[in-house]
Amino acid sequence: MKSFKLVFLLIAITTLGGFVWSCSDNSSSDTTTDSFNREEMLSNWADNIIIPSYQSLRSVLMF
Repeated sequence: MKSFKLVFLLIAITTLGGFVWSCSDNSSSDTTTDSFNREEMLSNWADNIIIPSYQSLRSVLMF
């Protein structure tokens, strides 16, 4: 029973430490901007992948 309490305590401390570490403030004054155009990428996906796949599925389901 004593080993169970020790294991539980170690797990609790590790979990708490993980939460504290993951929630720490990592803000830095270095702000980088990228020139990647996400709008163009998403439009390409919609026009060339999503809409044709949806239309193909729709035609299969309509018989």
